[in-house]
Amino acid sequence: MSNIETTAHQSQEVAAIAEQTSAGAEEVRSATEEQAYAIEQIEKLSKDLKLQSEQLYKVIQQFDRTHENIRILRNCFNERCEISCYSISRSGTLLMICFNGVFRL
Repeated sequence: MSNIETTAHQSQEVAAIAEQTSAGAEEVRSATEEQAYAIEQIEKLSKDLKLQSEQLYKVIQQFDRTHENIRILRNCFNERCEISCYSISRSGTLLMICFNGVFRL
């Protein structure tokens, strides 16, 4: 084999290696883009979950307040105390109860 043939053969090998390297780089770029998209989706889901968690916490607090208000009224009825007035807001929160003329919030 002459030097020209050897050089041509080596050039072909280098070209094949360069093509493989380019294909590998493209795979890495594609995988990186997919990972970036996945991370964005995870971040979005995390924010959504945080918001839903905060909303659920508010609902639980409202339920606890309503439950406590019901307990207060039941205790009063069980003790047969006189309730002269009470007011319940739209959210179900007991705003005021008057026991024998005394306001209790």
